[in-house]
Amino acid sequence: MLLDAFFDAMLESLARIEQAWATGDPATRARLAEDLAALRALHDRVIDRWLEVEEALCLFEGSMRGSAAPAAKEADASPPTAALPHAEKAGDAPPSATPPSSGSPETAAGEPPWFRQGLGYFNLFMFDKAEVCFRRAVAEHPGEAVIRLFLACTLLYNGAWAEAAERFTELLQAPDATVRAASWNGLGCLAGMRGQFQEARDCFREALRCQNTPVVRYNLATALLHSGSPAEAIALLHPLVEENPRDWDAAVLLLRAYLRAGRREDAERLWSRLLAGQSPPAVLKQVAACLEANGWYGAAADCYRAALAYNRKDAEALHGLGWTLWLAGRPEGMGYLRKALSLGRHPDHQFSYAWVLLHGGDDREAERVVRGILDRHPDHVLGLSTLVILLARRGERKKARVLCEKLRVQPTRTAQALGFYHAGHLALTDGAFAEAARCFDRAVALNPALVEGYVYQGLAHLLNHDVPGARRAWEQYLASVHASAPPPATPPA
Repeated sequence: MLLDAFFDAMLESLARIEQAWATGDPATRARLAEDLAALRALHDRVIDRWLEVEEALCLFEGSMRGSAAPAAKEADASPPTAALPHAEKAGDAPPSATPPSSGSPETAAGEPPWFRQGLGYFNLFMFDKAEVCFRRAVAEHPGEAVIRLFLACTLLYNGAWAEAAERFTELLQAPDATVRAASWNGLGCLAGMRGQFQEARDCFREALRCQNTPVVRYNLATALLHSGSPAEAIALLHPLVEENPRDWDAAVLLLRAYLRAGRREDAERLWSRLLAGQSPPAVLKQVAACLEANGWYGAAADCYRAALAYNRKDAEALHGLGWTLWLAGRPEGMGYLRKALSLGRHPDHQFSYAWVLLHGGDDREAERVVRGILDRHPDHVLGLSTLVILLARRGERKKARVLCEKLRVQPTRTAQALGFYHAGHLALTDGAFAEAARCFDRAVALNPALVEGYVYQGLAHLLNHDVPGARRAWEQYLASVHASAPPPATPPA
């Protein structure tokens, strides 16, 4: 139909702009930016007109109150749910169950249909505007639990966590089990976003007692994995993947759980199935990143190659392939890294290139690349981390310490951990062993995945005459390495 052709044309225009941007000179990019602005203006106009139609429909449906027309009722509005973000990826929540019609309001004739208009904005992820509408709807219908639930979820997405928690808590007394389940789920998501995974786990279990849905099982599995219970997470995730093999989020999380639990054979079977199946390229790249993080470099490279089969100019997949091949000791990795850089100047891709140069002994070129990254992205964590290493190598320790402090005040725990890690190295080489031990203790506490931190933590404690502390650190290192040990390497094709 004509509408499909219109949107296909918009997508083709966007793809053309994206492809030309990667290799365009400044003049070409200026012209492409104008084209993109025009496309955005058209997009906004479509949304505005769609909302005009939606409002007109709602007004007419409201005027039909009392008639037999089912469209005049809001009974088809499902309560929103949210999937709990985890360390590498935020999962997409599958649809929730439809609430009973008794929980849905009808708008009076001639009054603005704030709830339906809010739904329109909510479904378009325009949460600021959705919040305005839902607040008006709650003011008009304060007893309607479904409207209050949508407002609470919108507040969660808008970052108003304190008010969202209050509203979710109020809804725990709702008579509808679906609303109670969604409210416990919302409270669990809030706890998880704050890093309080034990509390999140308890909330999701309460949600399951109200209503057993796939999204809550997924969220509970995420919280369990974060709180150190991979076996329980597997028990929840395995049935989800068996019931729906195309539930990619559950499959990737199950792979992480297998790896965390040390179940190598199960992990290998799952990633092989994902590789051989109809996994989309985005999923293949997630699987590859997961395998890479656990040292399975050859398997990760296979996944990146499969993603490239969809698009040979996928810079992310080219970078991933080059990086994992280099980590596996394969010299052809550098060629893929250079090809990824030829398609765009993504700072993470440039960092990988700089890191390879650094380990190849080309400090001057590595520093040139890193400083280029920091000129455009002054707080780029890995760029700052690499520059600390380069400065320390040159003996510019005072400048290196300044950058360590800059890392330690960054908002993410990963960045803070790197700041303490590098400060620990500087203290270690200065002979300040007690300070070094404190820095490494803090680094691994902030980021337990910083495995090499345990090695130096143990060394610092040993040099500080703390043998039990050294033993604990090295035991933790061995446990971490054992949990992520890669499968036997296969010879290169």
